[in-house]
Amino acid sequence: MNKNFMIEELCMEDLLHANPLGAEVHYADQNVALLNNLRNFSNRAIRMSAELSMLLFCREGKVDFTLNENTDTLSPSKLVFLGSKSVIRIGQAGPDCVCAAICISTRFIQAVFHRGNDLFGKFLYLREHPVIRINDEWKDLFTPYSQIISVRLRNPGRAYHQEAITCAIVGMLYELLADLPDVFLHKMEKNTIRQGDILFRRFTKLLADDNVKSRHVAFYANELCVTPKYLSAVCSKVSGRTASEWISDTVTERIRYLLAHTDKSIKEISEYLEFPNLSFFCKYVKNSLGCPPKEYRDRLR
Repeated sequence: MNKNFMIEELCMEDLLHANPLGAEVHYADQNVALLNNLRNFSNRAIRMSAELSMLLFCREGKVDFTLNENTDTLSPSKLVFLGSKSVIRIGQAGPDCVCAAICISTRFIQAVFHRGNDLFGKFLYLREHPVIRINDEWKDLFTPYSQIISVRLRNPGRAYHQEAITCAIVGMLYELLADLPDVFLHKMEKNTIRQGDILFRRFTKLLADDNVKSRHVAFYANELCVTPKYLSAVCSKVSGRTASEWISDTVTERIRYLLAHTDKSIKEISEYLEFPNLSFFCKYVKNSLGCPPKEYRDRLR
């Protein structure tokens, strides 16, 4: 396979607007995109941006690919997880090859990731074993979610359209993760886990603790007895994202949840999250969510 392709970086904004893969975009928002018939995927080298991951699969036919220097063949019996910063080189697909993909923002993955401690091991497993064999049982489990998405796509005007599609995709992710081993525990048994993986897990546990509200890397580094520079370097190596990016997204997700699902006033949310004042909080929300907190809340109601 030609390894001299020019590497192109792909981000969610590309899929929302330019669509450089030439695919049929069945659905796209800031968190997920559903692509079918990736016509222009052949003979390309693509790097996922830090904000994007992808589940790539083949409905028909097959095509060779190289992912992070490991060569394999994509077929209907396999699914490939492309984590952030992953580089995939696709060979020449035959005329019968039909590829599709579920693109997921890192922020969306992070929100799912924080719902259970055991998901950390699943994340590590996917990062280290990105090619997954799909058996008939898995296909049967995925089918109901696919049907829900198909029906929803035919009725875009129905209330809670985005929420329903998002829930169906989350369900598919959980079905995918359900049978994957917890590589963290497996490595602990073999005493071969990397120190960086341990540090990253401790860092994400701190982030998931609702009692910890700091927005500063130095705070987390101090709690973990490392320097801020070292913590960010480890986060980048393990996850493809800096500690600051993880912190910012965690704070944003908490704000999003509190505005959407609680009756706390905006001032109460600001104080709960330990912002220095209401004005600073409103500016932070506008930068993170694209609008002031009151406007964001009003859009949801």
